[in-house]
Formats: sequence, structure tokens, C-alpha cells
Amino acid sequence: MATYTIQNERESDLELTHPPWFISTCRNHNDARQILESCRTIENGNFFVRHSESQNAKYTISIWFNNTITHVRIHQLENKQYQLASQPSSKFSIPTFSTVKELIDFYSVHDMKLLGHCQDEILKEKWILQIQVNILFSDNKMLNKINYDPYFDDEDDANEETYRQLLKKRGILPPCDPKTLPVSSLSQRHTLCSRKEAENILTKTIGVCPGNFIVRPSINANHPYSLSVLSHENSIYHFQIGQIENKYILGPLETVDLLKSKKFSSVSDFINYYLTTSITFKDTNHQQQSILLQLYSTSEFTRF
Repeated sequence: MATYTIQNERESDLELTHPPWFISTCRNHNDARQILESCRTIENGNFFVRHSESQNAKYTISIWFNNTITHVRIHQLENKQYQLASQPSSKFSIPTFSTVKELIDFYSVHDMKLLGHCQDEILKEKWILQIQVNILFSDNKMLNKINYDPYFDDEDDANEETYRQLLKKRGILPPCDPKTLPVSSLSQRHTLCSRKEAENILTKTIGVCPGNFIVRPSINANHPYSLSVLSHENSIYHFQIGQIENKYILGPLETVDLLKSKKFSSVSDFINYYLTTSITFKDTNHQQQSILLQLYSTSEFTRF
């Protein structure tokens, strides 16, 4: 039986090379679940590598398969080789690798055979997941830095320029339901815009009134869209549109009651609901406010 050793160095080899499938900020099962469940499109075999919270493993692979997240530990043996963790009863011969990259490259073209966690001992040897690891993340270095970082905030002024650069790359940010959003909504005309650009549009466009809004893509893993709304005091408020299990919800997710909050199957359903139901919130002075979304009138010719 192979033995393994634990290394506690501050900076790992993956942190030095930082491949696109490694997320150094993810430290446990809950973080991994939030990241994978927040992905806008995900397929069987999609994965990323993170530090392991287990004391007997260096890294863990978190993999999406059949709407379930499986966590597979990567051991580092005494000879410094890397190997997937296995059940003691496993009959499979598990290969070893000099680096984690070699391990990932191998399982990108070979099936990963894993024993399922089944209560029935009889089925334990039969329920085998044969999944092919597919790289979930883009090779774009700028995206690697922030696009899948759950703590990145595109509402932060310091990130405005980076966000502008991403806006120029169509296909990177999620679409805003252009086929189903109301035709008269400003959000359809300005699908790709930053927070500051949204504020300029809502304050300088002819005919804009309180309640007019813009839905715009976000690059935060926890909320794929942001909602910018003009208030009755001519202030602009920005709301997060979070996504939980393919349902949209008014965020931020960290403060909402997921059991009581209204969930929507699409951004369009989200917008249509708040066209008839006011959004209640506290302003910067902690005063209770409410605002009803209003469609922008296209009866007037407006040049942006």
C-alpha cells in the first residue's frame, strides 16, 4: 500500500505556475460547491483543483457530474509522486505522476474510475463513475485572475477598467436575454456596459424617469447580472441578480433569506415581476426605500 506525506509549504507548485484549472482561494467543500453551482454553463466532467482541507491530501479535485459534485483527493507520496486517493478495497491500479499537471493531463484523455460512496456493500464495486475531466476554465490570463473568483466585485471602482476590457470581449460575459427582455427596456439596448456607463445612460438619456433600469452582465461568480435603477431622488442604485441552482434571485446572496426570497427561471421573469412589485431596500443612510421598475418609453427619438 502506498504511503503519502504532507507538505505545508506556504507557496505550492500550483500557486507558482497557476494553471487555469487551479483556484487557490477555494479552501473547502462549501466554497467549491458555490463556485460550481454558480457557473452559467456546466457539463459532466467540468472541474477545478483546489487545496485540500483533508490532513492526508495536498490537493482536491472538485468535479461536476450528473448535478452532483464529487471531491477527489490528490495524495503526494513519499517519493514526491502524485496519485488520486483510492478506497482500500479498490481493485484498480492507480497511476502516479511527477506533477499535478501531468495528472490532470492524463485524466483529460483517460476515464477516471472512482468508487461511489454507496451504503450497500454489494453495490460498492459496481457503482463506478467513469468521467472524463474537461477543463472548465478559460486560458485567458485576465479571466483566470478574476472571472471565477467568487470574491471579485465588479461594482468596485478599482475594477472598472478591467471590467471595461472584458466588455470588449463578446462571449465572455453572459447574455441578458435579448430575445425575451421587453423591447422598450434600456437593458436590451445596453446589454454590455459597466456600472459607470450605466449611471451615465440613466442620468443623461432624454426621457428617462425614476424606475428606468439597465440589466448588465457581471463577472462575479455569485451573481451573473447587475441591475442599475434610477430612483425618485435621481440617484442610481445597483442591485445584484444572484443565481442559485439555475434560478435568479435579488441579491446580494450573502444577506437574503433563500427560503423566503422569490426565485425566477429567467432574467425576463425577474424583470417582469419587479415591474409590478416594488423592490424594497435600505439606502446609504439606512432608510427604507422602495422602487418599481419602469420600462423606458421609445415613443421619443433618442440618440445615445
